[in-house]
Amino acid sequence: MAALTPWYVAQLGAREHYAIPRSLHARSRLGQCYTDLWAGTRCCRMAACIPGMRSLGGRHHRELPDDKVTAWNSASLLRQARARMAGQSSSAYHTFIADGQWFSKKVATAIQRSTVEHALFFSYDTTFLEAARAASERGWKTVVGQMDPGLLEQQLTKEEEQAWHGWTVAPLNVPAAYNERRAMEWASADRIIVNSEWTRDALLAQQVPADKLRVIPLAYDSTYTPLARTMPVSFTQQRPLRVLYLGQVNLRKGIPYLCEAAKCLCREPVRFDIVGPLGITTEAIRKAPNNVHFHGRRDRLDIAALYEQADVFILPTVSDGFAITQLEAMAHGLPVIATTSCADVVIDGVNGQRICPRNVSAICDAVLRYITEPTLLDKHSEGALMRARDYRLNTLADHLVALSAEFN
Repeated sequence: MAALTPWYVAQLGAREHYAIPRSLHARSRLGQCYTDLWAGTRCCRMAACIPGMRSLGGRHHRELPDDKVTAWNSASLLRQARARMAGQSSSAYHTFIADGQWFSKKVATAIQRSTVEHALFFSYDTTFLEAARAASERGWKTVVGQMDPGLLEQQLTKEEEQAWHGWTVAPLNVPAAYNERRAMEWASADRIIVNSEWTRDALLAQQVPADKLRVIPLAYDSTYTPLARTMPVSFTQQRPLRVLYLGQVNLRKGIPYLCEAAKCLCREPVRFDIVGPLGITTEAIRKAPNNVHFHGRRDRLDIAALYEQADVFILPTVSDGFAITQLEAMAHGLPVIATTSCADVVIDGVNGQRICPRNVSAICDAVLRYITEPTLLDKHSEGALMRARDYRLNTLADHLVALSAEFN
């Protein structure tokens, strides 16, 4: 029996809680996971006990053995320290390019030293290029993960900045080198993984060959057991419908439309809780109606409580490659109101409601429907729990194994 082709996975940071290397390891298909910083089992236990080191504990996962991970801890920490000392001297996108090149070259050197003859190499966009070239030279097949719709998303964001003047803290400024690097990665890859049809269609419009593209949704495995929810038979000002948004608070996520909808619903028994890093101005926040509450960034340990306190999750996004918060919310038993500009996770009328993006009336109608028909919340909550099961780690592994078979 022929040996199974191993995957070598490179990822900068703890993206998706190491879902891809974890899923491959569970199927005995992971050769090695390359990352910038890895806490290790013993270090992770220490970090959990030492104030100020909790974030380091996030650079680890118990489902990935330490001997399956190669990391450059000293070099990474030194690089981070130098960056802090130098201050912010360039845009975030220039930083993405520099970090991506640095990490990809580290991985390329490791691949060049490898004695493995046949393998699959995977990395995400901006960290793929140099390592993929080294992998190709060894005869390995290469797969890049494209996390967003690229130029389409940038165009939509710029349109939002024009439409909502004075809302954004930092206008989008993407250097040409950033898009050029990603285009070179698409050209050099044997396959390109996208997480939704929304992103696939966007890349097709950017002349990416259809035969390279594969849609593989994100996965979300949770050990959380939702609490039994008892919904009111009606909502009042004392017990309003509690609508939660969680994520980046910026124009791309459709926050202005959510605030405008809240204004229209100011006399209705509804409360909007907006949680996440603030990318809109203090003036925009000040002008929000009283039924909108901004909480800013919250610790990951607080997230479960936020989901428990909510009745509905809302995602008014203008563009998202996937939006994994949909899965998190569903795993907690929350119905989801989401636009069509992201992954098709919501099945309208089954586990939530699908609405058009950039549409205040659509948001109002969806929220009002739950206020006037509260029994729908129980029905859609059950549907959400069922739907979340379709996006588990085992399903992600099935997709990756099927992709492997294309190269046999």
